[in-house]
Amino acid sequence: MLISKIGWASVIGLLVLSAACGKSEDDEGDDDSAGAGHGGSGAGRAAGGGAGAGAVAGRGAGAGSGGNAAGRGGSAGKAGNTASGGSAGQGAGAGHGGTEAGQNGGGRSGGGGTAGASAGDAGAPEGGADPGALEAVEDTIATACTAAATCCAAPGITPMLDDCESTYSAHHQGIAGIVAGYVTVDSASLARCKAAYESAADQCNLNAIVAACEGVFIGHQAVGEPCAGGYDCDRSTDTMTCLITGSSGQETLGTCEKVPRAQLNESCSGTCSSGDDCSSTTYGFATTDDLALCFEDDGLYCEYLESGSVCRAALPLGEPCGEASPDACGSKAHCDTTCVALSDLGESCGSCIDRFTCVDGKCADPDWANDSTCMGYPPGP
Repeated sequence: MLISKIGWASVIGLLVLSAACGKSEDDEGDDDSAGAGHGGSGAGRAAGGGAGAGAVAGRGAGAGSGGNAAGRGGSAGKAGNTASGGSAGQGAGAGHGGTEAGQNGGGRSGGGGTAGASAGDAGAPEGGADPGALEAVEDTIATACTAAATCCAAPGITPMLDDCESTYSAHHQGIAGIVAGYVTVDSASLARCKAAYESAADQCNLNAIVAACEGVFIGHQAVGEPCAGGYDCDRSTDTMTCLITGSSGQETLGTCEKVPRAQLNESCSGTCSSGDDCSSTTYGFATTDDLALCFEDDGLYCEYLESGSVCRAALPLGEPCGEASPDACGSKAHCDTTCVALSDLGESCGSCIDRFTCVDGKCADPDWANDSTCMGYPPGP
């Protein structure tokens, strides 16, 4: 069974391993999947550096106190449907969130979704994909691949980018969703994403890229409608999963379903951290009954027990945390006998909030170049 958040983190999670929900206990940002294997959109942070656009998108991330870039993948913006022929997209909602689950390392993107009124060139024509949207995405990815040649050279990584554009198109679920007519593209978000890759100041900055590239892919499939991945589902009002019941890899289609929102003392599969869109693609579950998430925004976290995982009330700063789950203190604190705040951007390291890394003793935005992104998996869109 595999739950993978959407976004590049999710794609990389599918290629590398299943990400599990929950905060990694490893300060170095390694893939330390805690708790139930709900990799999916739901909970956590996925490895591998890219945050896909989508909740579906996470916040771009860096490692905690170890300094390796880590983070939550992908975030989903909300934008309106755009129809071919130019009917304006309507929409907007804030939306932010993470791409596959598990705090493995790869990019967290934050912020609210882009507002609507995007013109019809971002929409899919009735009955299939909009060639103009695909071309626009391909143009942005070409820009990202060009940036990768520069960004990967700085840390001394040998980039393998000969197939960069085709690698992206072959493995990113958002592209498949466009082709199927389930996903449209927000033109303004895509333009912002491309501009970030062209910016000398931001093109190698993981958090800047992930934030700029969120909200590009807009899913339109409602509950019960077919999907091939989490990007296809309408994530504008609920945390969603594309539920593919088989786990053999032969089944290609599932249905869009709401992820249950667990309440205090109810069973759970993971924690959805504040600001994350924990939508996902899920394989091998017959129903969503075992996919319920505890939401930090509700003051809850998922406590992993031998008898089963349940939602508990999050602990405030200064509260004894003992053997509690790594998520017990929330996404901006960690347990050191008591709950202690993590260091924010520009503060002395100690332990940094997970989207930052330690550089010269200060918490800083990480660069996104790593062995995965330098093979053709840019951190966005």
